[in-house]
Amino acid sequence: MVDVHDYENQPLGYLLYQAVATLRPHVTSELRPLGIGLPEFVCMRNLSIWPEQSNAELARRASVSPQAMNMVLRGLEELGVITRPVSVSSGKALPARLTRKGHALLKRAEAAVQAADELLLSKLSSTERSELKRLLHAVDSPPA
Repeated sequence: MVDVHDYENQPLGYLLYQAVATLRPHVTSELRPLGIGLPEFVCMRNLSIWPEQSNAELARRASVSPQAMNMVLRGLEELGVITRPVSVSSGKALPARLTRKGHALLKRAEAAVQAADELLLSKLSSTERSELKRLLHAVDSPPA
């Protein structure tokens, strides 16, 4: 039998999944009044960091299928928060870009997600919060 309190021997993927499963309903609740969900928030956040990504690039960054990302992008276009050209001079990729309205919505969404984060992180000290974020960023960063 596995001791669930023996966190050091738990698989990292399991611990991360549990943290996301705890966080997701709070994030969803905070984003709902803004008219978006977590996939839309992730897409907008990625576009704010790496503008003009294609559907395929955004799908890879969000770990979803290109079809799922296309649905997210269509919804964001309908909201007027992203724009994509009708066509491009070469290739098939239609790079997406946040509009002014998109940047404003993202700022409100980031504040909403921060409120959800507080619920998850409330058991940690300020130092522990910083260390957790630093460590998560370190494992997400490409090798030097």
